[in-house]
Amino acid sequence: MDGEPGGARVHGGRYRAAVLSSRHLLAAAIAAAATFALPAAASAQIEDSETPEVCRQENMRCPDLRMGAPSELYLQRTPGGRTLLRSRNRLRNRGAGPLSLHSRRDRGERSMRVRQRIYRTNASHITRFTHARLDFWRIPGQGGYWKVRNPVEFQLWTMGSGRELVRDGEKSRFCMRDLVRRTGAGPRRAIFPACSQDRSDRTNRQGISVGWDESYPAGYFEQYVDVSGLRGCFKLWHVADPNNRFFESDETNNATGTVVRLRNGRLRVGRCS
Repeated sequence: MDGEPGGARVHGGRYRAAVLSSRHLLAAAIAAAATFALPAAASAQIEDSETPEVCRQENMRCPDLRMGAPSELYLQRTPGGRTLLRSRNRLRNRGAGPLSLHSRRDRGERSMRVRQRIYRTNASHITRFTHARLDFWRIPGQGGYWKVRNPVEFQLWTMGSGRELVRDGEKSRFCMRDLVRRTGAGPRRAIFPACSQDRSDRTNRQGISVGWDESYPAGYFEQYVDVSGLRGCFKLWHVADPNNRFFESDETNNATGTVVRLRNGRLRVGRCS
């Protein structure tokens, strides 16, 4: 896989979001390097000194979130004159253990706070608080679902030296689920099913098992980056856990990109020439 946007993530201690936003860190790292290096630094680092230690322990089976390359790309023109670049996302777990998220809604709150369960090799587990939240998100024609807030981002960057983030994707809520089994590792059957549509839920369980993907097709609600008025060569990146809210075994492989060329209302994928 070729390089990824941004700079190395910050681990451990208390990280102040006010110091630099993730976009500022991305831009600074890209401007300083001739090629992309590592994923975006966290804008809301988990306030837990054990963050870098947990997944480094040999007896811990942490998840490893990766993105498949953006696929099924096409342009959609809206009645209002906007041009939308649509793409399918694939969020994969290729770690030694599941991404196991357990959420609870406190009295008077509309969203749920997310805890992550991390398993040991002896099948026992520990639980850690995260900064992730679960929202009841309405999808036109389908109703509402409990979905994780911002576990994936779509980002459009310029090419060449002095790379810059041009546009963000519209979609901000995703269901963490076992949708497609991709490898022989992990369970044969889905452990984490489709997301709950019961708004009255006080607790919730979501996740992605080892060897499984969650995915949304290009035509799904909000599954786009608005590219209205843009012309030239860009790279569309899909970034997993952009705000570093989950515990993972590898934080350096969370983004994958595809080159796109926009010209005269047409799209070319894979090359700019």
